Amino acid sequence: MKMEVSTEEAAQKWLATAQFREILASDTSHKSQFVLLSQESGELGILLLNKSPFSEDQSVISEWIKQARLKEISKNDIYGCYSIQVPVEFNLINSQLIYPATEKHVQKYRAEEKIVIRETPEDYEQITKIYIEKYQMNLQWVYNILEKKAEAERVFYEEACSEFGWILANDIKWDGVTKENLYCLAIINRHDVRSIRDLRGSDVDFLEKLRDKSLKVIQDKYDVPANQLRAYFHYQPSFYHLHVHFVNIKYDAPGQLVYAAVSIEDVINNLRMASDYYQTHAAVLGLGDSSYQKFNFAGKRLFRRLEQLGARMLTQLGLADDQHEIGIDGALIPWKEAVWMRLYEEKIFENMKLEVDPTTVIPSKFILEPASIGENLNFHEEDQEYRLLTAGENRRVTADDHFQVRKSFIFTLSSIYFQDTRLIRFSVDDKDSNFFSYNPGDVLMVWPYNNDESMQIVIDALQYSDDLLDRPVHIRTNDRYLNPPPKWLVGDPTTLRSCLRRLLDLQAIPRRTFFEVFASLAVDEFEKRRLLELASPQGLDDLLAYANRVRRTTAETFRDFPVTSKSIPPGRYFFFRSF
Repeated sequence: MKMEVSTEEAAQKWLATAQFREILASDTSHKSQFVLLSQESGELGILLLNKSPFSEDQSVISEWIKQARLKEISKNDIYGCYSIQVPVEFNLINSQLIYPATEKHVQKYRAEEKIVIRETPEDYEQITKIYIEKYQMNLQWVYNILEKKAEAERVFYEEACSEFGWILANDIKWDGVTKENLYCLAIINRHDVRSIRDLRGSDVDFLEKLRDKSLKVIQDKYDVPANQLRAYFHYQPSFYHLHVHFVNIKYDAPGQLVYAAVSIEDVINNLRMASDYYQTHAAVLGLGDSSYQKFNFAGKRLFRRLEQLGARMLTQLGLADDQHEIGIDGALIPWKEAVWMRLYEEKIFENMKLEVDPTTVIPSKFILEPASIGENLNFHEEDQEYRLLTAGENRRVTADDHFQVRKSFIFTLSSIYFQDTRLIRFSVDDKDSNFFSYNPGDVLMVWPYNNDESMQIVIDALQYSDDLLDRPVHIRTNDRYLNPPPKWLVGDPTTLRSCLRRLLDLQAIPRRTFFEVFASLAVDEFEKRRLLELASPQGLDDLLAYANRVRRTTAETFRDFPVTSKSIPPGRYFFFRSF
């Protein structure tokens, strides 16, 4: 007949025959030590030792004081230093024996140099997540506790629910008696949440319930007020199954005062602020001008702040420079391609296409509605936010010798070193004098109109009739995020002629995106092919030669593509407002 051996007897037998191998780690502040043991067979074990806290029972203290034996170390006046030997029963060591232990256990408990690393979401995906899946130790011991197959005596509360339930248990490091060292764990039932990285905004209600209920249960059971308990997560945790630490604020628990501890309050607040706080993807393109000392300051600061908040950056910071030979496109094109590729690789959007057909016509976001017969186009200027003025003087006031450069260098100077400061005087009628009162810090916006020559070039290219150009219309949008042109600028109702003169910058050098939109509206095969060449990243040199170097205007570009220009419907004209 085979006699069963208790787990305590088995552990005692294993320990009695074990041999010391090495000290894996030692922590003097917490009076703990991790020792590696082995059997002759080569089987490994790890003994975790931790000094027991002092008892608060007065009778116990009185008893060991009576039996204590002093040995003097030093004496100075009334101050004496002694080592005290107390009976064994008053000097116990809490321990945990792990056997048979694997190499993963040995690596876990072996002391290593500690350094501070800020893990980004990208690091988590590319390093941590792979490490967890490959090296994470078996979590069966956690499941045994949840199912009460082991350590059931440590569990003192259970919220029974397969998805939103949890258990409360005394941590192995706590004796379950000394309140100052109180240390409990709440382990959730769900197996799919490994750490705070997996939490979503939908988990906020569950986290609040877990926090509030656990604090009340611990207070009722151990008579420790909730305001004397600290609740936090460890990140990175010692094991990847979500659990919350509840400790007495008097206890200096390992990891609670360093970067590893993340307050449950902070996690809840972060998830309330952004439901995908711990999974947020972001990309930043700063729009700047390198002629300014603090080039792209806002973009750089935003990028750093998003990283600090834990956002997963899709690509490196893009720094667009308006002084670049092709403007912001110099940085925008490679940045946009990198972001688009990452979005595709991450499968963030379903049915996303890697290659987009540049000839696809985007539905118009502007709608022109005929105005009612008799509506007045001559709106009252005094009711508007602007006044129509005439520039009486436009004089350069920059000194002729502002820059002294040697003649041999004059052709290498960038345009960013050119300064042209002008004094512009406007004629203001007496009736408008009160409108132009101002205080320090006020800003005056000057909005120029297109000249008659450019207007005529565009009208000839578009081949709009006078009837169409002067027909009263209302401009509406079918996109709630897009505002129609300001009424103070074009009026409401307005006309296409008024919009052509006041909205589109006909003297501007068209950017690459202008040709991209123009190509999507092209009906002539030759013109479409040419426009696509100018819009493509490969056609950059061609674009510079066609537009930038000769300073070709938008009006002249409409004229150069007559077939496409005359086929543009009036509503599509607003496509070019931002390009």
